[in-house]
This record gives sequence, C-alpha cells and structure tokens, in this order.
Amino acid sequence: MKATVVLYKSKTLSNGEHPLMLCLRDRSKIKYYSLGVSLPGKHYNTKKKQWISLSIETIDLIKSAEAKYATKINELATAKKHVSLDTLYEMVEHPIKRDFTVYKWFDSLIEDLRQ
Repeated sequence: MKATVVLYKSKTLSNGEHPLMLCLRDRSKIKYYSLGVSLPGKHYNTKKKQWISLSIETIDLIKSAEAKYATKINELATAKKHVSLDTLYEMVEHPIKRDFTVYKWFDSLIEDLRQ
C-alpha cells in the first residue's frame, strides 16, 4: 500500500483550479479522496512529479496527510494485516477509541439496569 497527495488534473473546478487529492494505492487498485483544497495546475509538474511554489500551509497539509497514512500503513504491515483502501481511509480519518473494553461495556449495562 502507498499513500500520496496529488493534484487531480483530470477534474477542473469552476474556478479553473484542480482539487488536491489523497491517492491510496494497493496493487492494481487506486482510490482518490479529496483533501478539500484546490490549486491552479501550475503548482504541480506532472513529468517530474514535483510541487512548485506552494504556500507553507499547503506543504504542511500535504506532509501531514502523507505522514498519517504512512504511519498507519506501517502499523498494518508490522501486524501483517491487510485491509481495503476504504477501510484504511476510515481507520485514519475516523479512528475508534480502543479504551472501551467488554468489562466496561458490562459495567455500563449493569449501571443502566440499576437506574
């Protein structure tokens, strides 16, 4: 699996800009997810695959998105787990709190019954 941020030049918005998308790849499967930012086409060189003259905020957004996904992909690889691209996206964007155990669930049920 691999996660990169790309300027999706296949789609042009009404203001003439292109959306910044997170590209998740796994073997032959590819999924794109919007980052909610759009940029003019001149900010990305497709031949060299380089970003050109971006603002600091945009650079931080790109680096943080790629870092979040790289961390989760490494965790899954270490645990030897394979998940779908949609599941990976959900795991990173909407993490489940892991501190809720069965015992806590039973305690909450018992407390509800007592009330």
